[in-house]
This record gives sequence, C-alpha cells and structure tokens, in this order.
Amino acid sequence: MKYNRKEILLISLLFATAFNSFADEFKSRDTASNSMTGVFPVRDPVFDIPSNDFKPWSIGVRYLIMADPQAWRMGQGPGSPDPNSSKTASQWEDFNREVVLGINSKIYDLNIKYGIINGDITEFGRDSQLKSYHTVYDRLAVPVMLGYGNHDYERNVRDCTRPEYLDFSTNACAYMMLGHLGSLTSNYSHKLKNFSIDSARKESDLLLGSQAYSWDEDSPESGKVHFVQLHLAPTYSVYINNSFAHLRYFITDSLSWLRHDLDHARLRGANHIFVNFHALEWINEATDYEKQVLKAIFDEYKVSAVFVGHTHYPAVTYHHLFGNVPVYTSGALYAGYFDILNVKKDSFQVQSYRVTDDKVTMIYDRGDFIKPAPPPKCYRPGEYVPAGHFVRTELIPDENQTFLLRQVKTSNALDANAEGDVYTNKLNTANPYMRWKLQHMWTDSNNEKYYKIIHVKDNKVLDGDSKGNIYTRQWNGGAYQYWALLKYSYGGIIQLRSLGTKRILDANAGRDVYGTNSTLKFTNNYQNWELTDLQGNSVPAVRYFKAKRADSSSNPLPNRDNSDQYWEYAGEKGITKAAPCI
Repeated sequence: MKYNRKEILLISLLFATAFNSFADEFKSRDTASNSMTGVFPVRDPVFDIPSNDFKPWSIGVRYLIMADPQAWRMGQGPGSPDPNSSKTASQWEDFNREVVLGINSKIYDLNIKYGIINGDITEFGRDSQLKSYHTVYDRLAVPVMLGYGNHDYERNVRDCTRPEYLDFSTNACAYMMLGHLGSLTSNYSHKLKNFSIDSARKESDLLLGSQAYSWDEDSPESGKVHFVQLHLAPTYSVYINNSFAHLRYFITDSLSWLRHDLDHARLRGANHIFVNFHALEWINEATDYEKQVLKAIFDEYKVSAVFVGHTHYPAVTYHHLFGNVPVYTSGALYAGYFDILNVKKDSFQVQSYRVTDDKVTMIYDRGDFIKPAPPPKCYRPGEYVPAGHFVRTELIPDENQTFLLRQVKTSNALDANAEGDVYTNKLNTANPYMRWKLQHMWTDSNNEKYYKIIHVKDNKVLDGDSKGNIYTRQWNGGAYQYWALLKYSYGGIIQLRSLGTKRILDANAGRDVYGTNSTLKFTNNYQNWELTDLQGNSVPAVRYFKAKRADSSSNPLPNRDNSDQYWEYAGEKGITKAAPCI
C-alpha cells in the first residue's frame, strides 16, 4: 500500500506508544563505530573525524542524501541472493522497511526537510522492482526527489522486455523507467521552487535532453540553496526507442543546460550549490572537450559539494575536474546506509549513518566544510570598478549598430524579404535585407536579457509562432517578438530563444529558418549564429579585465587582449573557460 506524507504523519500519531518503543529500539547512537556487522564493510574515507571529536549539530537546514536502494539487491559477490529473482523481493522489502523506520527516526529527531536519492532505484528497471521500491520508500516521512543510475536506464538498454505488457522491445524496461521519471519530474515541477528541467519535446514522438533538473530552497538558516540532479552522469548520452510505443528518447549530456542553470542560480543569489548524480567513475569516460567544459563550470560557479552513489559504501574524496569541491559518496540504502546534510549560511556538514541490528548508528562525521566564496560580480563598462575587481565588456555596446547574423554551420546569413518571409542565403555584405539591429528590451529575474531583433530594411521585427514558423512582422510588444540572447560561446557566437515559444532559432542547409523546440546545446552549429559587422568580420568577443588601481575606471579598457597600467586582461567568454566573474 502506498502512503502519502499526511497518512504517514497520522499513522505516527495514532501509534505514538508503539513509536516510542520503536525509538528505544532504534536509539541513535551518536558515537562512532567502525566494527560494523554484516557483509558491507565501510571503505576508509579520504578523511574523517575521530570518534572523540564528534561535534553536535549546529543550527541549519537538514536534508537526507541517499543512493542505491536497488530493489531487489541484498548484497554483492558470491552467495548473495539473486537481485532479479522475485524470491528475493520479500526479503528486500522486509529489510528496507527497517531501514525506512530507522531513517524516519532521524527525520523526527532532526526535523529533516526532504530527501534525495542519487540513482539505482532498481536492480534492472523492472516494473515489479519499481513497485517494491515505492511500496517501501514511499513511507519515508518526507518528500523524496529521485535521480536515476546505471541500473535504472543504462544496463537494461537493448536488454530487457516486458512480456506481461506485451512489450517485446529490448528497450522496454529502460523506456518504462524514463516514462516514470517523466511523471515524477512533472510532479516536482509543480512543487519545487524555480524548478528547471533539461527536457524538450522536439518532435511529436521524440523527447530530447538529459532529463536533469534543479530547484531552489530558501531559509534564514542556510540562505538560498540550489540543488541539481544530473542522474547517471553529466556526460551520459543514449538513444532509446521502442517500436511498441509512440515516443522515443534521446538522452543527451547535460553540460550546456548545467552551465545555463548554474548561471541563473548564482544570479538569483544562490548561497550554496549542491550537485547530485549517480556514478563518479562515468566522468572518466567523457571526452577531453567534455572534461574541459565540466571543469570550467565548476571553476566558474563555485559549487559547494557533489553527492554521488554507485559504489555502495560511504566515502568522501576529490576529483581533479571539480577542484577543491568535496565529493561525498552515499552508502547503499539496501545495506542500511544514508547521509544527512546540514546546511548553514557559511558552511555545511555531512554525517553518514547506518541502520543495522535495530539501531541507527552514526559511523562518520565529516565535520564542518566552509562553503566556497561565491563568484564575484562583473561590473559593466562605465561603472566604478574597485581595484582587484572585474569588468565585462558588452557584446553589443551600441544598440544602433547594424549586424549580419551568420549561421555557423553553413556560413549563410539570416535574410528576409518585404513580405516577411525569413530564410538564409549566402552572405552578401552589400545586401540590405541581411542587416539587423538588436535592441535590449527587458531583463528577467534570472538576469536573462531579451532583445527586439529589427530588420533594418523595413523596420519589422523577428517573430514566430508555436508551430515553429519564423517571419518578420510589425512590432506589437508580444512575447513572440522577444528573443533571449544566450552567450556562452567564443567570439560573437550566440543563440536566440523566443520568450513566447521557448523555441531556438534554427536553420537547415536548405535555407529554411524555423524555431526548434530543443534543449540547449551550445555546440549545435545549426543553432549558433555569429554576429558580424557589415564587412563580415566577427564582432569582438566578450572580454574580462581586472582593475589594477582605484582610478582604473577613469581610464579606457585596452584593445583586444592587451593589458596596461590600469587594466589586466583576464580572458574572454568561452565554453571551456571559467569566467572570472558573473
């Protein structure tokens, strides 16, 4: 039977006496013990605090961080029960009910807000395993946000059917799990603050994106906290179709979305950023380019910590791509492990627990970890810039400037005729129908800048509709005529996304221009447009300069990548580079 949170709380009140007895039975011993029973030894972490140095919790906001319930796994190695046998189901459910009772005791003791499970919800993505997971873990006394791991939708690709549902596709189990994830994230989107998801229905039968998602939590004790769930890994991608169903999935890497998401989070005033995914080792399979992008993201946005699972034992380590960001591995729920994250304004603390022998035992206290300093603010040209701070040049310093918009993939330019048709043609610097102005109109709460894109020849503006048609029309101030200018690439390369339709300006080799319902992909050169001057030269890149002196602001910025006695050149905007400010 599935219980919601209200039912759980009601049950706890009705059975207060029984729960008091349970609390005695599951008394939490806040002392360390390295002599754990069972067949799940704790791997020595990189660092931990000795048992006599455990510190009491200080004021903060607390969250459960968990991983690997992995229904129906009961262990690993020779002699362990078959995790895919229905004969193991009742054994798994019985033990994990005890785990839930133990976790609930900490929820009530510490007023935990909610939980996160970082992947491997099931052993193989089977319906019966997913049902067992919900039968047991829906009884946790707080809401739980799920991420997926390799056992949920990677190991079973092209290897698992659902004959009981007459679904004989070898992708049936992975397909079912992704459909379930869609239902979960749809529910989260209505309940979580500033919810964002890397997902788009590109075609009627194609769902595109990593399905990564994020949200904000805000409290006086912790400030604004931004959580990100990247599922298996930020660089994982796979195509999953099912000939017995109406929808295909193209799971992509989450790197472009992640950079955009963290940029918005910082500009909203995020005090902490916590990134979650399942398997740290998957990062090692990324391409060199992906690793450069990931490193730049972590360097720029100052993530507080990373939480993963997969290895089944609690540990803390570091990864060279993440710099000084600690990576906490949660032990497997199926072995009784879970972590508690305590977030304060200037620091956070992680404690690892285990439910075993009818007790909840704290096995590691990682101590207070001071959060990284947030990225500094970028100043604008003309503002006073204190010594040691950074100024960022504007891509469009003069809104009266006229540009050509050249598609990176084909080198064709955006063109339009007097009737309002929009298309691309071979770039011709003398063609007046290829000339455009970008006028800033509005900046939203995420600091996303929206522009009116004016066709210089007839003063109409770039417009579109929900079907993806693109044309020019007279200005009416509607949302379909506002375009977000997304600038993360080098030089004058941008992407344009309609406020009204959320579609990205796109074009094919056949000169057709349209709005694509797509997730962000800053390497998609059909959607990348280069701003050039009327001679076809790319406009200067967005550059950063550091003020050397208190009077630097009274002096002009150097040209290109030069430095002088007032300003030190600090690089240009680029996907694989960390900006010195935001």
